[in-house]
Amino acid sequence: MMKKITFFLGFLCFIAFFSACNKEEKSVNRRNILVPPAKDTVPDTLIHELEGFVVSDTVPWVGSTYKVRCQRYTNDSLSYVKTENDKMFRDNLIKVTITRSDNSVFFDKVFKKNMFEQYFSQDFSKKNVLLGMVLEKEKTDSDNLYFHASVGNPIEMMDEFMMFEVVVSRMGDVSISKMELDEDKPEENS
Repeated sequence: MMKKITFFLGFLCFIAFFSACNKEEKSVNRRNILVPPAKDTVPDTLIHELEGFVVSDTVPWVGSTYKVRCQRYTNDSLSYVKTENDKMFRDNLIKVTITRSDNSVFFDKVFKKNMFEQYFSQDFSKKNVLLGMVLEKEKTDSDNLYFHASVGNPIEMMDEFMMFEVVVSRMGDVSISKMELDEDKPEENS
């Protein structure tokens, strides 16, 4: 029994000694740590731009083959938007050119975000840019070429955007309608 008590008291002394040394070490370490001064947060004052791109395709339409070219670009004359995280982005332009098989131009138009603004609020417009536009080749019929356009957040492109259907008729008329995205519909595997 005495051995157990001696062992137990020895164990307690060891823990007390270890704890005291450990505390002493911590206090010594605290005194020796150099804390760097707090950095001032520098606001991002750059006006960012999305990279330009060109998507070209051909489509059989109205008895011939047409070339369709969609080009995203920006320039300094365009306004900029301020995203939720206070980054500024220059807005974009999308130039759609449709040429006939003899290379004559059937349709040449520059699309701006304000062409879609009837479908969203001013607040949405102040934080989002015209992201892109592509030909929806499979939907083309004898009277119309169909395009999908998107306006959204230049940082979270895949999360925050609105889709639009842009229709170019065989007479060159343009109509725009907002597409409703069905988030409950499972994605199709291709």
